[in-house]
Amino acid sequence: MTTFTRLVSGLSLLLFVSSCSNAAITETSAPYTVNVGGNGTAYYHLLYDLSPKNLLSVERVSQQQFVANGGQFELIINQADFPIPAPQCKSDIILRMPWVAPQHDVSEKYQLYLAIVNLVDTQQGRVPVAIELNPYVAINKDGIQLQHCNVFFRHSRNHYIPHIHALEPN
Repeated sequence: MTTFTRLVSGLSLLLFVSSCSNAAITETSAPYTVNVGGNGTAYYHLLYDLSPKNLLSVERVSQQQFVANGGQFELIINQADFPIPAPQCKSDIILRMPWVAPQHDVSEKYQLYLAIVNLVDTQQGRVPVAIELNPYVAINKDGIQLQHCNVFFRHSRNHYIPHIHALEPN
């Protein structure tokens, strides 16, 4: 086997393995990360600090309502302070926590919710959150932009994911 053949074989193997894994591709000049799923889909993630300046409101619910709602809640982020442009959005950005079925534990989501409510109530500090920009993101010549006013907390396998790194395969 020649050196060239070994190089091509190694490169082919590397490309195959990376296409089958959840390899992360970090966009160095952008505030987001792209993680490629096992199905080849690009997932756009953003680590964002909620602060008194950018967090306009949070939906208020009791713990019982929170559990009954499957951990789903939403808050409003000031569009002017959001790092991803949303030129078609005429209002602020809605950040939603996805719903999960009743058999799943929502205590981790509830702790995050309480930290966000505390931020609103005290008007002090920050709460870092991981945001999933899909499915409302489009690629253009300048990078990416939101097509709608909605984004989601990063969520996988019925859990909030508090980071923007690639997930381990099942």
